[in-house]
Amino acid sequence: MDEVKENAFQTLTENVRKLNANTVVGIKVEIELTTSNYVMVSVTGTAVKVSE
Repeated sequence: MDEVKENAFQTLTENVRKLNANTVVGIKVEIELTTSNYVMVSVTGTAVKVSE
């Protein structure tokens, strides 16, 4: 499950970079175990650009 969660966070990070943002707020992590014992992880958040 840790590997699946890490992959979900990596995808979120890649998407943030594509949007030219530099941080994410309001991160929500959902973990589900399917009936066939697969782990589904959803990581969502709002990408923002914070001025430095």
